Amino acid sequence: TSGGPDANKLLDIEELKALGKSSCFCPFFHSRDATEDADLILMPYNYLLDATVRNSLKICWNNSIVLFDEGHNFESMASSSSSFELNSFEI
Repeated sequence: TSGGPDANKLLDIEELKALGKSSCFCPFFHSRDATEDADLILMPYNYLLDATVRNSLKICWNNSIVLFDEGHNFESMASSSSSFELNSFEI
């Protein structure tokens, strides 16, 4: 991204925010664009479970290895991400 940080330097969220502010670029869009060439991507697993978010990331998942940290929360997150409520009017 034009005006963005050095692609080889790993920044935490606060550093990325500060650099974005001082260099006039959007940290969110810069990070999202950087995933296209990344070898390692760290993200909350709800990003993978939500199809809309997952598809917006433009990540090629072929031959990928996915690791879930804090797997004890995975079941409830998967359940809530694929659940919905209907009221009597909607039925």
